[in-house]
Amino acid sequence: MNRTEQISFYKRQLNSARELRAVAEQNISIATQLESEAKSALEMLGASTERSRKGNVLPEQLRNSLRASLTK
Repeated sequence: MNRTEQISFYKRQLNSARELRAVAEQNISIATQLESEAKSALEMLGASTERSRKGNVLPEQLRNSLRASLTK
C-alpha cells in the first residue's frame, strides 16, 4: 500500500472504531437500565439481589426428613 492508501485505510479504521464505541456505550446503558429494573422488581418481591452460594434450598420438611434418615 502506498501512503495515500494507508492514510485512507486508517481513517476508515478510526471511524469504525468510533462507531463500535458508540454502540458499546449504548449497550452498556441498556444493560444498566435492565439491571436496575430487575433489582427493583426483586426488591419489590422481597427477594435478595445478591448471589447466593446455597443454590436451590430444600423445603424444611424434606430437610428434616433427610436429617432423620441420617441419624437412624
